[in-house]
Amino acid sequence: MAEKQIIEEIKGLENLQLLVQTYEEIAASRMQRVKNSVLNNRVFLEGLGEIYTQVKHSYDKEIAHLKSKAKREQAATVIGRNGKTVSVLLSANTGLYGDIVRSTFELFLAGIQDKETDVVVVGKIGRGMFDAVAPGLDRTDYEYFELSDSTSDPEDFSAIIKHIVEYEKVIVYHGKFESILQQVPFEDKLTGELALEGNVAVEEEHYIFEPSLPAVVSFFESEILASIFEQSLHESSLSKYASRMINLDRAVVNIGDSLKKSNFKRQRAHHQNADKKQLGMLASMALWS
Repeated sequence: MAEKQIIEEIKGLENLQLLVQTYEEIAASRMQRVKNSVLNNRVFLEGLGEIYTQVKHSYDKEIAHLKSKAKREQAATVIGRNGKTVSVLLSANTGLYGDIVRSTFELFLAGIQDKETDVVVVGKIGRGMFDAVAPGLDRTDYEYFELSDSTSDPEDFSAIIKHIVEYEKVIVYHGKFESILQQVPFEDKLTGELALEGNVAVEEEHYIFEPSLPAVVSFFESEILASIFEQSLHESSLSKYASRMINLDRAVVNIGDSLKKSNFKRQRAHHQNADKKQLGMLASMALWS
C-alpha cells in the first residue's frame, strides 16, 4: 500500500476513534444519570412489591370468605381485569447496545413459548427480532409500542400502562444492571398473583383498609403497577447504556490497535520510499562517474 493511502487510512481511524469516544462519553453520562436512582429505588420498589403481594393475598382471602353469591360477584368485578396474562418485551430503538438486547429477547422467547399469553413489544429492535421469528412460533399477533431509549417522562409510556393494567398477570422482560461489566436479562413479575405462583412466602398480616379493601387493591393495581413498570424501564435503560459503554470502550481499544499497525505500515512504507530514493541517487552517481 502506498504511503499516501496509509496516511488517509490513519486519518480515517483517528476520526472514527474520536467519534466512538464521544459516543462512549455520552453513554457513560447517561448511565451515571440513571444509575443512582435505579439502584436506590430497587430496594424501595421490591418492598412495595412485597406489600402489594400481601394486599392482593388479603383481597383474595376476603373474596373467599364472602358467603353471599351476590357479594362475591360484586367484589370480583371491582378490579375489572380481563383474566389474561401479558408478556412485555422492553428492547431498544437503536443499536450499539451489545448483547443485552439479544439475550433479553431470547429470554422473552423462552418465556412465551407454549404459553397462553398476549405479547407486547416495546422498541424497533425488538419488533424486528420478533417479526423475524413470529411465523415459526405461529404467533404473529402482538401489540407494538415505540418508546425513546432515553425516556424519563411518565407521559411517554402512559399508553403502555393503560394497555397492561387491564391484564390479570403482567410479566416484563428487560435487561438488568449487575455491575459495569455484567448486564443480565431479567424476567420481572409485576403482579401479586405471579409472585404467589412463584412460591414466594406471604406473611400473614392483618390490615385495616380505608376506605375499603377493593379500593386499596385498585390503587395498587394502577398507580403502583405504573411505578413498578417505570422502574423496569429505567432498569432496562441502565443495562443498555452500561452495555453500550463497555462495547464502545472495546471498540476504542480495537481502533487503537489498528492505528498502531497502520503507523507501523506507514513507517515501513516511508523507509522503503527513502531506500528507493537513495538507490536511485547511487545509480545516477554511478552513471556519471
